[in-house]
Amino acid sequence: MFAFLAALVPLIPSLAGLFGDKAEKVAERVVPAVQALTGATEPAAAVEALKANPALLLDAQRLATEAMLAVEKEETERLRIINATMQNEANSKDKFVRRMRPTFGYLVALVILLQTLIIAYVAVMHPSELATTITAMSSMSSILLPALAVLGVYVYRRSGEKGAGGPLDAIAGIVGKRK
Repeated sequence: MFAFLAALVPLIPSLAGLFGDKAEKVAERVVPAVQALTGATEPAAAVEALKANPALLLDAQRLATEAMLAVEKEETERLRIINATMQNEANSKDKFVRRMRPTFGYLVALVILLQTLIIAYVAVMHPSELATTITAMSSMSSILLPALAVLGVYVYRRSGEKGAGGPLDAIAGIVGKRK
């Protein structure tokens, strides 16, 4: 689908600059619509059909614009839900809800500290079991990977919010640089 979408970029410039999930979502909507519109299943044939018929090209541009708008609306709704959730957490009167994220961070740090202390203890007191212990800990560490990923994103975003401009710098990181 990406090859098809890339072939359309010279004719539909608004498709330029799309990448990642957004490009995939737009491609899932635009490519089948353009294929149905032109009757072509190959990118080169669709491009030639669009070049030959300006009315089809206008229809393809409209379809691409509608697809990009739909993807942006979905993303806006997703961000609205995340924002509402975070506001509910921040405005909650329940101390646990307000402190859940920092508590999560402290618990993850505690688990890593305990694992480190266990390995140090085994290294000093039972050196013959060290290899087995490290293997067991590495197996258990895979459970921590998602927790560490979530914690990393949280710390990165929270650090941006606490920067010189406060929440505006965090927002600027999402929508583009502030001047």
